[in-house]
Amino acid sequence: MAGALTGDLSPEVEQKRLEALYDYGILETAPEPAFDRVTRLAATLTEAPIALLSFVDSDRQWFKSRYGTDLTETPRDQSFCVYTFPEKASFVVKDTHADDRFAQNPLVTGAPFIRTYAGAPLVTAEGKVLGALCVLFDKVTPLAESQLSGLEDLAQLVMEELALRKIARRSVATHTAQRDALSTARQTEALLESVAAVAGVGGWEVDLERLEPIWTAYTREIHEVPADFVPNMDEAINFYAPEYRDMVTQSVEHCIATGQPFEFEAELITAKERRVWVRSVGRAVMENGKTVKLIGAFQDITKQKTTQETLSATLAEKQHALNALYAYQSALDEHAIVGITDARGTITFVNDKFCEISGYDEHELIGQNHRILNSGHHEQAFFEHMWKTIRHGQAWQGEICNRAKSGEEYWVNTTIVPIMDNDGKPEQFVSIRHDITSRIRTHKALAARTQQLETTSRRLEKELGRRAETAEKLQDSMRQAEAANIAKSQFLATMSHELRTPMNGIMGMLDLALRSELTASQTQQLETARQSAGILLQLLNDILDLSKLEEGQVEFEHIPFSPRALVDETRKFLQFSAEEKGLQLRADISDRVPETLEGDPTRTRQVLIYLIGNAIKFSEDGIVDIRVDYDPDRADLTVDIQDYGIGIAPEHQPKLFQRFAQGDASTTR
Repeated sequence: MAGALTGDLSPEVEQKRLEALYDYGILETAPEPAFDRVTRLAATLTEAPIALLSFVDSDRQWFKSRYGTDLTETPRDQSFCVYTFPEKASFVVKDTHADDRFAQNPLVTGAPFIRTYAGAPLVTAEGKVLGALCVLFDKVTPLAESQLSGLEDLAQLVMEELALRKIARRSVATHTAQRDALSTARQTEALLESVAAVAGVGGWEVDLERLEPIWTAYTREIHEVPADFVPNMDEAINFYAPEYRDMVTQSVEHCIATGQPFEFEAELITAKERRVWVRSVGRAVMENGKTVKLIGAFQDITKQKTTQETLSATLAEKQHALNALYAYQSALDEHAIVGITDARGTITFVNDKFCEISGYDEHELIGQNHRILNSGHHEQAFFEHMWKTIRHGQAWQGEICNRAKSGEEYWVNTTIVPIMDNDGKPEQFVSIRHDITSRIRTHKALAARTQQLETTSRRLEKELGRRAETAEKLQDSMRQAEAANIAKSQFLATMSHELRTPMNGIMGMLDLALRSELTASQTQQLETARQSAGILLQLLNDILDLSKLEEGQVEFEHIPFSPRALVDETRKFLQFSAEEKGLQLRADISDRVPETLEGDPTRTRQVLIYLIGNAIKFSEDGIVDIRVDYDPDRADLTVDIQDYGIGIAPEHQPKLFQRFAQGDASTTR
């Protein structure tokens, strides 16, 4: 901003500049034709649209005269004039837009939109710059040397005019000071006379040339000194208690230096070493702007001070009690429903929470009987007992159901305390309540819920009894089913065992027959018979295994076997069935599959035969792939079998692994 360069003036220099400015007494004076002619001449000389006679104080620039604008002052940090201070010479800004110091100045970016500036400083005879006579242009305007010279001459004329006025003003001030001195002397005499007439107040006077205090008789009496005692300044101050002497000295010195009156209260130690409180009031008598005498009054205020201290202590106690009362009231208003009635039950006070819960405004409640809230829930005897208790001066506590303005009922836990008069009779009743509606409603809801649960419990007991009978019947049925299942398992085991013997004989005879000389047709027929007998034998083994599973007699082997060989043997075993249907049966065994694993090769082979057999059975063409992989981290052998058969419909998939369940009953097993 433009005011940044004012920092070039040291604080001491700036202070003296301001003192010089104030000494001229020009600030805040009314417009004057003489100075208005100067700004008009400056504008005419330079052909400027605006001319200003500016004086700069600590925080602003003030315009004594202005031409072409209504501005009366601006903040000092926007001033261009301050740039004349360091050099005490004219200052010109040819183009504010091209000067970084002023490009963002509010007087450039806004009205009066200064583009070119020229200012001549207003310099006192002592070399103090008070301001500037300046001209402003709203467009770039070059100024001739003669125009700047004329502007400086006009500025010099302004300072000569101000100097003449200053001399004249001082002459008048001298005469005024002499007149004031005479008046002050007369006032001093009158003051001393009046002090002597006032009971309980002493007077004092100090001539600063002789530095000898003069005390009235009562002032000596306060100090408890003889009537002929004549003090000096040090003795007068040393009468004060040590902790007050610096304050007294500073008050007196400040009054002498500035002419400002003083007043203070302090403790005095009398000549008889008694501590008393005094009030001292003093004022300066001035001559030619210099303090020549101090006069004042002196009063013993010990009694007032003692009374004041006692009163302050009493007031402090009462204020403390009052604050505590306010705190209690605030706490009650914050958390409780408070109401007050007279002896007849007429409401005289309610707090905000009372109005909030009842739904009534304060003016609707005051003056009404408390029966306005009666819900009709309680018996008459309930209220008779309450009134009997509180009218005998005892507090009553209980739970009351009231009715709000809306008709809705609410419950309050109530304590009523009687306030007794001087005769021991109740004159007011203070009720303090807490809203317990939620608790009451919860209690009622719990009671209803408890009753409901008891009813439900009785129903459940009956239902459980009925179900116990049903369970007993079911257990009988289950025992019968288990017995039938055992009989079935035994039958299946016996039947499969008995059937395997002749089937093994048939298989043996078919093998012998196939080794004899046969025609091709006979060989094919016998081979078909042998395969069918093998399948039938496998079914018998499955039935036997099923019986063992149901009996819990199946034991799994845990022996080493080759998974690669097992898969390959199974593939070869089923290869003939696949080729008969024109299918390719392929096996892809991962390199990660180990040569040997431990497990039950027989059960594993059975599972593979079932799965691969189903894949062949339900595929009409294409490929049946067997993929074998092994996860060493989990020690899992995985066999995936993929075919291109009819598949299993989504709605039948949940039946997988259910005993004797078939996805489609029409499908051949």
